[in-house]
Amino acid sequence: GQSLLQSRLIEMIGEGGMGAVYRATDTKLGREVALKVLPADVAADPERLERFQREARAVAALNHPHIVTLFNIENDGATHFLTMELVQGTSLDRQLTPGGLPLPQVFDVGIALADALAAAQEKGIVHRDLKPANVMTGPDGRVKVLDFGLAKLAAEDLGGPGTLESSSVATAAAAPGKGLTQAGTVMGTAPYMSPEQLAGKPVDHRTDIFALGVVLYEMAVGRRPFAGENSAELVSSIMRDAPQPVTELRQDLPRHLGRIVNHCLEKGVTDRFQSALDIRNELRMLRKEIDSSVTSVSGAAPTIPGSVSPASHTVSEPVQAPPVPTPSEGMQAQAAGSEVQVPISTPPTSTPPTAIPSGIEPGSRGRGALWGALGGAAVVIALVGAFWMGQRGGDDAQTTASSSDAAATTSTSEGGVGTTATTADTT
Repeated sequence: GQSLLQSRLIEMIGEGGMGAVYRATDTKLGREVALKVLPADVAADPERLERFQREARAVAALNHPHIVTLFNIENDGATHFLTMELVQGTSLDRQLTPGGLPLPQVFDVGIALADALAAAQEKGIVHRDLKPANVMTGPDGRVKVLDFGLAKLAAEDLGGPGTLESSSVATAAAAPGKGLTQAGTVMGTAPYMSPEQLAGKPVDHRTDIFALGVVLYEMAVGRRPFAGENSAELVSSIMRDAPQPVTELRQDLPRHLGRIVNHCLEKGVTDRFQSALDIRNELRMLRKEIDSSVTSVSGAAPTIPGSVSPASHTVSEPVQAPPVPTPSEGMQAQAAGSEVQVPISTPPTSTPPTAIPSGIEPGSRGRGALWGALGGAAVVIALVGAFWMGQRGGDDAQTTASSSDAAATTSTSEGGVGTTATTADTT
């Protein structure tokens, strides 16, 4: 095949507005690479070529596991091309299915994309053409963002206001699965472009956040948030329409995922997430919460020795009935002004506990025994008191009788003396 410097072209594997991409072999290093040959109009314009080379060098400085590595920008006479890492796998647009991808895959790809955009943002680089066709998933599941050919430095305003060709938007709208990248003053793929990008206004990293929201939406429900029968309707939808929440289209999606997607798709740049890092952290936290909930429900969470089970937060222990109180020995009772001691013996400790009938509290048994002992003591005291009162009554009666006899004897004696005295006087 044709050769460009030390690279031998094998086959064309893609084509877009910023050139054709070939699989090639680096004959010096003995490895396969990807070559992107720049369009003739870019190569022929010295100003655009110099700007593109400067931006390519900035992208080459990105070293991130989710961003394709750009090795070099080279030229072979009039042909200018980029030498990049060759990523084997399947592009995301070929994996999309009606109804959306499985939720774990939505999280895996979404977190990887947000992480890649955060790394680009840190270097001041805006991708400007994020879409499923520029995302590749390798056999090992690793996600790579491809095609930084339209990337620009956020500090520069490349092109300023401009108008997107209506034929370009019409092509992208008519073929939803094959949106074309347009090279011009307003660059991007129409269904994934932000409102400010469509309006030809200066863009920064927040336009990539809008595109990420479109990709997340499409992964979640299997269709794009904005559509139209023609270019005018598509642009109008992006500029004005609020997309239908993903949770209404797919009931099994978590509510907070819909909130994250909607936040990315805000029309105003200041109303969206201001950092791709925030999106990555939100997605990570949500996935962690969902995984924790599933683990807790299934009971499969690992238990650390000596720790309390996270599912119940309780430790099972045998339930013991509270001790039954016993009345004190030598309890004193008082009745009718007298004190009588009623000894109450304590049951031996070896006696098995009496079963407590159902519905009676354990403490009521001791209280019943106490009241029974007091009742018995009261009966004994009453009997003793009655006996004592009876004895006392008999003694009082006997004493009264003796006193009466003594009084009668005294009266008789006194009468006899008087009689004797009277008799003596008469004589």
